[in-house]
Amino acid sequence: IEELYLNSNNLTDVVPSTASNSFRIINLAENRFSGSLPSTWSTLSALEEMYINVNDFSGIIPSSWFAMGSLVVLSGANNALTGSLPTSWSSMSLIQTL
Repeated sequence: IEELYLNSNNLTDVVPSTASNSFRIINLAENRFSGSLPSTWSTLSALEEMYINVNDFSGIIPSSWFAMGSLVVLSGANNALTGSLPTSWSSMSLIQTL
């Protein structure tokens, strides 16, 4: 599986800390996921697009996420995220949407 679309399903709970390294797209948008974002997802080396917008995620975006070299889109609007972007985000050469 390269693409996971679970958007707009009213899903709840926390997201698992592990995911398949083959994912290119993860769309969890418009659900009711909560808790913090798993720092272990930074190992998803094939991930190009991640949509986590319109959920109840809290805390910071893990700084390790900004080392994902293939990430082009990271959409995280409308959550309860806090903190600021780490300076390492500027090293994401492929990022087009943040």
